[in-house]
Amino acid sequence: MAKNEIQHLDGNGPEKITDGDVVSITAQNQSGVNVLLYPSIGGAAPVEGVGYIILPPKQILVNEALADLFPGVAGVNQLFAEPKNGKSANLYVAHD
Repeated sequence: MAKNEIQHLDGNGPEKITDGDVVSITAQNQSGVNVLLYPSIGGAAPVEGVGYIILPPKQILVNEALADLFPGVAGVNQLFAEPKNGKSANLYVAHD
């Protein structure tokens, strides 16, 4: 299912930001805090110690392939996000 929206992250742990399986994503951190992006296979929530990438404030990823963002995660097809340090954040998310 396609998505094109601002998603509010409340800071209470990782939240799924993809609506189903995707190949690529566009995302912009529209907040003043770092946002952590976690890979997922089939919508499984990230476990402690899993690798993530940091999306700094105002940074944008434009149509980035999940396989390129997380080359060590075979079959990555969904993403979770979490603002760093328990703060809240707004994240623009778009995908096919």
